[in-house]
Amino acid sequence: MINLRNRDFCITVLGSGSATPAINRFHTSHLVAYKGQRILLDAGEGTQYKMLLYDSLSPVNRVLITHVHGDHILGLPGLFFTYSLNGVEKPIHLYSTSQVIEWFLLFKDWLTVPLTFPVYTHVVPLHGKTLLYEDRELSIYSIPLRHTTNAVGYVLKENIPPRKIDPQAIDKFSIPRDQLGRLKMGMDAILPDGTVVPNNKLTVPNRTPRSYAFITDTTYLPQLAQHLRGVWVLYHEATFSGDQVEEAELTGHSTSVQAAQLAKEAGVRLLLIGHVSSRYVNPDQLVEEARKVFPNTFLAVEGLKIWLEIEKIWLQYPDGSEFSL
Repeated sequence: MINLRNRDFCITVLGSGSATPAINRFHTSHLVAYKGQRILLDAGEGTQYKMLLYDSLSPVNRVLITHVHGDHILGLPGLFFTYSLNGVEKPIHLYSTSQVIEWFLLFKDWLTVPLTFPVYTHVVPLHGKTLLYEDRELSIYSIPLRHTTNAVGYVLKENIPPRKIDPQAIDKFSIPRDQLGRLKMGMDAILPDGTVVPNNKLTVPNRTPRSYAFITDTTYLPQLAQHLRGVWVLYHEATFSGDQVEEAELTGHSTSVQAAQLAKEAGVRLLLIGHVSSRYVNPDQLVEEARKVFPNTFLAVEGLKIWLEIEKIWLQYPDGSEFSL
């Protein structure tokens, strides 16, 4: 069962379809909840309906949009319209390419109800991995992708110190409590008699930071592996099956096998594939061929919740079934 004490990092799949929607596959959108923050990644048509169905319409803090194509943005006007009807006042930060920001400024003026909350826009650079936001608990990075228009992916990573205090060592060396702050900052401890006790004798390696990467839409880019190394959950588009490499390249997309290859090269824990073309009535075949390359591959089923606990990953499906890694 899911450990309720560790329910502080959750990914909810709201939409998992590609440009043309299919039955049970709305346009792309994911919602990340982390320690009180709510972050929306892409906002395809129907996003607010899916939020109401699988989570709630509670306001988000940040919206991360990958690119300007309609199947990734057309849910935003409706969501913001509803927020204004509900009297939301807290600010929302919008991150994306300059094309998306320009589009947002246009649609904002078309809304029949003025926005009741400020929206702070941030244009995302298109070259190199870039730190977009950082606080004590979370960092958000962007990574440029290659599509038929400017596109970026995102990495969300929790911030924890590389080492943590070892209580047994503290007792062994009789470290005063006023030195614990120094140790947390990576500094050595100083005893009352002036003796210096090295930090590495009083601390132990910390756990691996939990992280989530959202990569869509893009052709297969092997070089992304260096930016995704060790990510806990990688969501990667898999518009086509493995035998459609040429079509994927021509349309700026990836195959399920290519997504699996990247997951393997990056050493991620779990691969979530989505943005599956509507031509695939049953996308299970894409999962099966991806698992031949990367066994821990799962389909981005709408309503799926992925909980990143301290020690494991839980997948909770809308029918109530669960699976852990």
